[in-house]
Amino acid sequence: MQDTPSFELASYKDLFIKARYDLGKLDELVNSYDLYNYLCTINHLYDWVKKETNVSPPERNKGGTLEIVRLLCNRAKHFDKVNAPDTEVKKGFGTGRFGVGLFGVGEPSYLVTIGDKQINLLTICKDAFDIWEKFLLENNLIDYSNYSNSLAKLDKL
Repeated sequence: MQDTPSFELASYKDLFIKARYDLGKLDELVNSYDLYNYLCTINHLYDWVKKETNVSPPERNKGGTLEIVRLLCNRAKHFDKVNAPDTEVKKGFGTGRFGVGLFGVGEPSYLVTIGDKQINLLTICKDAFDIWEKFLLENNLIDYSNYSNSLAKLDKL
């Protein structure tokens, strides 16, 4: 029996697939449970890549997408707002994406304040995934043709 970091999540590749799954859940309906899962997963991809490969993970530049994700993840995990951007949840009809959520109620909108702008957290999540996907592909750390079994469950990959 092989000992793995987290059950069936045996490598950074598996964690990347989980991040895509979590992002897919957010594409269906944004909610705090799936946001928490996604932020923790995509943030810790950095640690897994750093441990498993000889390639330096993408930089978490101050104010950059991956740094914002790190701060939000740590804020959620440790219940600590220190250095984390302000967040706001808007609920009610017309706050989230059109046609998503219950009729007459809609989808909540999760906002992050960066400087003097409020940015939708779903945008940040998608940007973080794109950064990681580009990095992993450019460094030959993933090859989608090798993941047909794992990705068969995820139509969007």
